[in-house]
Amino acid sequence: MVSIRAALLIVLATLGAAAADPVPLTAAEQAREEKAFGALQRGTKTFQADLRQAVLVRPIFSTLVSVGTIGYEAPGKLEVRFSQPTGQSLRIDEGIVTLTQPGKEPRHIPLDSSNGQNAASLLDFFRSDGARWNKDFHVAMSREGDRLFVSLRPLPGSAKAGHVEEVVTTLHLPDHEVTAMRISVNPFIRVDYQFTHNRRNGPLDPALLAP
Repeated sequence: MVSIRAALLIVLATLGAAAADPVPLTAAEQAREEKAFGALQRGTKTFQADLRQAVLVRPIFSTLVSVGTIGYEAPGKLEVRFSQPTGQSLRIDEGIVTLTQPGKEPRHIPLDSSNGQNAASLLDFFRSDGARWNKDFHVAMSREGDRLFVSLRPLPGSAKAGHVEEVVTTLHLPDHEVTAMRISVNPFIRVDYQFTHNRRNGPLDPALLAP
């Protein structure tokens, strides 16, 4: 015979498992979230946050973790300056991605090239809203508690087709602030970002996006 305590634990475990599954949004709910998120994005002139980047490479499952600060200035400037490893940075300005590493010449990559797509996905987030999402992607949203998950899969024939497989962004509700992003570049490479201490429309760190 199962004790009352054991039965209660089974019930709680079952409820916990059920609560862990994100619930898909209806079309009307998704439209409301897209509208609210779009208003936040259009009002953003600057953005800064602490950033954790993890690059997962399959099939060896090697993970490279970097820590730094990200800064964005509308409409098209973005920089990630890493503190671990020290001296590395990624900068986007006027459609060019500049990668800097200690002891090496800076690399300049066109933003719209295949090698620039990871950086392009980051910049696209800050310039995106529901209308831009639906132009290039199949958009699916689901919710778990105060977290909104936004899945973007490129539409066939769109400008993003062939560049990324999927971008999943986690937004905090009700303020729609970004907390995480997962960019699946292809079956072999995935990049995970975590954002903390986000700040919008304030002065950027002087080291970010300096002339």
